[in-house]
Amino acid sequence: MTSATGCLTKPFALLLYFVGAYAWTWFLSLLKILAQRDIISIPVPFIVLDIAAALGTLVAALAVTSYESGGEGRRALLGQTRLSTVLRQAEAFSYFP
Repeated sequence: MTSATGCLTKPFALLLYFVGAYAWTWFLSLLKILAQRDIISIPVPFIVLDIAAALGTLVAALAVTSYESGGEGRRALLGQTRLSTVLRQAEAFSYFP
């Protein structure tokens, strides 16, 4: 399923996104479950696995965007998040004890 330019078509990219996001999230969640049941030993705290698993959608989005559009697409995707917005929200929450 490639177009005339050789890039993946959009439906395939969407499928790749969902498969990547689920694979990342479930892999790390299963690692945590196995470590909690003492089946395997992991040298990191469980909260690190939880945080990394929660980033599955971001990792998948960056991977698919990088594959589809390269560095320019990745910069455009990350450019949609504004540091100033995050800082303003953090400042607003800092007023609450």
